[in-house]
Amino acid sequence: HGERGLSAYTTWFACWTQLFFLLSGFVLAYAELAKPPKVGPGRPSIFRYIRRRLTIIYPAFFLSLLLKVTYAPGKNLFEWAMLPLHALLMQSWL
Repeated sequence: HGERGLSAYTTWFACWTQLFFLLSGFVLAYAELAKPPKVGPGRPSIFRYIRRRLTIIYPAFFLSLLLKVTYAPGKNLFEWAMLPLHALLMQSWL
């Protein structure tokens, strides 16, 4: 009885965690893009925002992915077919 109840909570918490990341990404993007417009090349754009965020996120993500593939091969096998989804940061969508 106790394990079944715990399983229901872990599924429920996983949904809220994904919602938290979705909302926090929206808030960060909205706060950046809602600033007063600048003139010239410093003007905010969605593409500049995405590029700047990815230059922060990608290096840390790929380092952790490399560590996962190289240092924990016996614990959990890496699914190489998922590598394109990892490269696009879409691995959790499946």
